[in-house]
Amino acid sequence: MQMTIDVGYDQVLQLFRQLSPRDRTRLVRENAFPTTHPNVSEPEIPDEEYYEFLMNFPVVSEGEIEQILEAKREVDQCRPVSL
Repeated sequence: MQMTIDVGYDQVLQLFRQLSPRDRTRLVRENAFPTTHPNVSEPEIPDEEYYEFLMNFPVVSEGEIEQILEAKREVDQCRPVSL
């Protein structure tokens, strides 16, 4: 026997928010909602392109850009961890 239920994004999100924090963590740990395909890595964006993108963003100062780029470099060094 097979049953299909058509549930919209908003309904899934509402149900997820009703879960206890423990159940939310368990659901994420079990990869029920993977954020990326396991065999596809995130594209690398060169700092120059990222800098150009941020410079065209009117609410970011030069100092903030440097902080963001530094944070980006630190994140780029991180590796995904299986939970």
